[in-house]
Amino acid sequence: MHSWKKHWTYADSAFLAAGLVYLLFLYLRLHYAGQYMGHLGELNWDWLVLGYYMAEAALVGSFADWFAVTAVFEVPWICRLLPFMAKHTAILPRSREGFVRGCSKMVQQEFLTKKTLLLQKKQLVLLDKLLAYLEKPQNKARLQGLLTDFAEGVLHKLDTLALSRQLEGKIKTALADVEANTELDKLFKALVAQRRDEQCYAWLLQQLVALAEAPATRQRVHSELQKQVEQRSSEGLWSSLKLWAAKKLDVVNVDDATDAVCRALVATAHRLQDDKQWRCWLYAQLQRVVTSVYGTEQWRTLVQSLQQRALHDISLQPALQQLLDNMIKALCRPQTREGSAVARPTILQQAIVEALEAIETDLRSNAQFKAKAEAYLQHILGLGLLQAQTMLGDIVERILQAMADERLTEMVRSKVDTDMQRIRLNGTVMGAFLGAIFYLLKCAW
Repeated sequence: MHSWKKHWTYADSAFLAAGLVYLLFLYLRLHYAGQYMGHLGELNWDWLVLGYYMAEAALVGSFADWFAVTAVFEVPWICRLLPFMAKHTAILPRSREGFVRGCSKMVQQEFLTKKTLLLQKKQLVLLDKLLAYLEKPQNKARLQGLLTDFAEGVLHKLDTLALSRQLEGKIKTALADVEANTELDKLFKALVAQRRDEQCYAWLLQQLVALAEAPATRQRVHSELQKQVEQRSSEGLWSSLKLWAAKKLDVVNVDDATDAVCRALVATAHRLQDDKQWRCWLYAQLQRVVTSVYGTEQWRTLVQSLQQRALHDISLQPALQQLLDNMIKALCRPQTREGSAVARPTILQQAIVEALEAIETDLRSNAQFKAKAEAYLQHILGLGLLQAQTMLGDIVERILQAMADERLTEMVRSKVDTDMQRIRLNGTVMGAFLGAIFYLLKCAW
C-alpha cells in the first residue's frame, strides 16, 4: 500500500477522474438516450452531451499520454492484452547502450568542452580568492591545520626502507662518477700548502708504534717464526738433526725469538717517532715513495679499484633509513618547554605557518611574484582541466554502464517525472478541449 501511494501522482488522479466522469456521462446518455436522439442537425447547447464528449476525449487523451510516457521507461500493462505493441515500449532499457554513449558525448562534447572549461578558467582569479579566504583568522588556522595533517600523513606513509635504498643508489652512482685521482691530487696539494702533510706523517708514526705494541703483532710474529722452524725441519734429515740439537742445547727458542723481534720493532717505531734525524729520514723516504708512485698508471688503477671496492662493500642504507626515521619523528614530535607542561607546535607546524605567512606577504606586496604565481596556478589548473575533460566521457560512461537497468531507469525517471506528469495533465486537458470542439462541429454540421 505504501509503494502504491508513493508512485501515485496528480496525473493518475486526473486520469481516474476523467474515467469516472466519462462513466457518469455515459450512464446519463444511455439512460436518457431517447431524449437526445433528435440532436443531429441544429446546434443545441446541451450540457449533458457536451460533457460526454469532453469526458470521452479527456479519457482518451489521458490514456494515450499515459501509455506514451510509461512506454519510455517500461512495458505498460495494456501490452499484455496487445502483445504486438510491446516491441516499441521500454525504450530506455532497450536503447541503454546508445543512451549511455549519448550521455557521455553530451557531457564531454557539448556541455564541458575544452573551450568552455578554459574560458571559465580565465575568469577565475585564484590568488584573489585565496587572499580573501586568508583574511579571516579561522580560515587561516583551518588551512594551516589541513596542510599540517596532509604533510604529516605523507611523512608517516613514506616507505623509508625503499627511499633509503634509492638514496643509497643515487649516492653511490654520484660517487662512482667522481674522478678519485683528481680529488686525491687536490687533497695532496692542499695538505702540502697547509703544511698538513707532516701531520699525516706524525699520525702514520703513531699508528706504527701502536701496531708494533699490539698483541696481534706478537701473535703474527710468533706464527711466522713457528712456520719457518717447521719448514726447516721438513727440508731433510740433516736439517732435522741440526734443529733437534739446537732445541736440546736451547739455541732455538721461538718464544724468546718472538720477544726479541717485538722489542726491536717497538724500539725502532719509538726511535722513528722520537729521534729527529730518523724521523726526517722517514719523511724523505715516504715523500720519495709517494712521488715515484703517485701519478703512474698503476696508481690510477689502484685508486679506481679501491673506489669500486669501497662503493661495493660500504652499505649506506641502514644509516640513511635511520636518518629518515629520526627526521620524520623530529618533524612531527611536539616540542615542550623546560618546566612547562604546555606543548609547543611541532617543527613541521612552525615551518608551515612561517611559509604561509611569507607567501601571503609576498602575494600582497610583490606584484611580480603574484603574477608569476597566478600564471603558474592557471597553468596547473589548465592542465588539470584538460586532463579531466578527456576523462569525463569515460567516467560518465563507466558510471552509467555499472548501473542496473532498474537503477538507471529510476534515476532518469526521477529527473523528468514532474515534466512527464505535466505532459499527461496537458493530454487530459487537451483531450477535453478537443472533445468540446468536436461536439460543436458536429452540432454545426
